[in-house]
Amino acid sequence: MSISQQKIATAHKLAKQLHATEQAVSEAYTEMAKFAAMLPQAQAEANVSRIVGRKVVAKAGEGMSIASNLFQVITEAHLLLTAVQHQVGLEVFDFGAGTDKPKKSFGSTVVVPARQLEQVA
Repeated sequence: MSISQQKIATAHKLAKQLHATEQAVSEAYTEMAKFAAMLPQAQAEANVSRIVGRKVVAKAGEGMSIASNLFQVITEAHLLLTAVQHQVGLEVFDFGAGTDKPKKSFGSTVVVPARQLEQVA
């Protein structure tokens, strides 16, 4: 069975965007955590009551919770895309985020990283 180059190229673009989105969500969570961690120190340095900034601290915590939920959602989307990958006949390809994963073997089928295919083409 021949898999069209268009299908492979489309899957590659989608995977690239998925990984960029995952990275952005991770960075958003990290930055929100840094911001939340800075708040108590900022209050102390400014010599203001904890009461003054309590809503800011609460919103920072809420932001971390939202970012955590977003991370869960994008992870679930990733897993669903893996299922779609199998449904459309691309299960032999690995569209990883730039890190080489061990080759997986499913019976007589060997998963080949998409990067290796690009190098051959």
